[in-house]
Amino acid sequence: MKQVITLNMRATVDVPQEDVIGENGLDIYPWVEKRGFFSFQLRGGVLKLSAGAYVGLIPLNDKITIDVRPRISPSNYGRVLDVSQQRLTQIERYNRQFDSGAEGESSFDFLVRNFLSSLHELSLHGRYKTYRTTHKTTDSPRGRIDIQRTLTQCYSKGMQHRVCVEWFEHTENNPFNRVLKAALTAIYERYRRNYLGSSVLRTELSRYLLEWESIPTSDIVRDARMVAEMLRRGALPASRLYYTRSLAISLFILNRNALSLEEVGSDIELSGFIIDFESVFEAYVLQLLKANIAGSDFHVGDGNRESGKPLFEDQERPRANPDIVISKKEGEISLIVEVKYKPKFNRADLNQVITYALSYKSNDALIVHGSEKPDNVRYEGLIGGIRIWSCGIALGLDDLLQEEQRFIDLTRDLIFHPEKNSYLIEAD
Repeated sequence: MKQVITLNMRATVDVPQEDVIGENGLDIYPWVEKRGFFSFQLRGGVLKLSAGAYVGLIPLNDKITIDVRPRISPSNYGRVLDVSQQRLTQIERYNRQFDSGAEGESSFDFLVRNFLSSLHELSLHGRYKTYRTTHKTTDSPRGRIDIQRTLTQCYSKGMQHRVCVEWFEHTENNPFNRVLKAALTAIYERYRRNYLGSSVLRTELSRYLLEWESIPTSDIVRDARMVAEMLRRGALPASRLYYTRSLAISLFILNRNALSLEEVGSDIELSGFIIDFESVFEAYVLQLLKANIAGSDFHVGDGNRESGKPLFEDQERPRANPDIVISKKEGEISLIVEVKYKPKFNRADLNQVITYALSYKSNDALIVHGSEKPDNVRYEGLIGGIRIWSCGIALGLDDLLQEEQRFIDLTRDLIFHPEKNSYLIEAD
């Protein structure tokens, strides 16, 4: 059984050298090393592992798994992911157990992608077919003639040109495939009804629904109960064990269970996931401001995309890419925002936001960072006519909605009511 070592992102922990260092150096999975999830350093004979920005249950090698966690209340994890609109990255090489949890779009999308991956594997092996006895009264017989039924249902009624026949039909219309089709339909209807899911996901769902179009979904309650009992008893045919994962996810979806992403559980096995939480925090702040500040008078833009510009006035390169640019509709820049998921920002962060504010000719710049407790707007100082501010968001609070509203109100005041913060400048 693998040893699981838990630590926070950007934290460092001691790891057993004999489990990590082999004859040819570091003994870790190549894909883990390539992605740069961890850094290693040997100090005083002790091997230290430092986590980066990625969180998740990440297998280091056959002996050790690293559980990297963000500094956030577990109950808030789903909320932050949903607001950020960032997707979880599947680790196809590694499966883990999950529990049921609170409803969330990010976790549902992750569940759907696992389901579609399992259907792809199923397609490679072939759909399960069963033999079903088909009965028919016809004047063009095939299969075996049922003498008794022919005499009672045809000859006794004067239909001597017709016979009752039966034959075995090799068909995909069986409880296993009907349960999978029902899950596909339920996912598609949820996305269609709520305008959710990426275009890629919806397209793939539509393709599978067309492929499974001939399979009905009548009496799905009975089918689901039968399949659940077979999974519980491990009674799937040995040649069709590859159906196990698809059926388990289907039943999870049809029972309207939601997925908990925080802890290792026992309800369902899916692929593992990783996510760059610094990018999630940046997207989370951007979406909060877009939803609550953008409107008829102001535009909230992503400086890494549509709101970027050349850093210099006379050169196209390099680019200035602040995390968030808040501007008036006529183009005047009101606030440059840099987002840092760290309890304390440093001099390099200050230099960065000052440079961007100067490039955009903004009079105000704000550094938003993660904090352990509610943190009011703080005046950092004046440089070249630019007022530098900072503010923290405490993701560890039980009432995250209240914390979000507090941050939104503080940012609104910086933009709409700068006089409310004038006392901070005077006090400084």
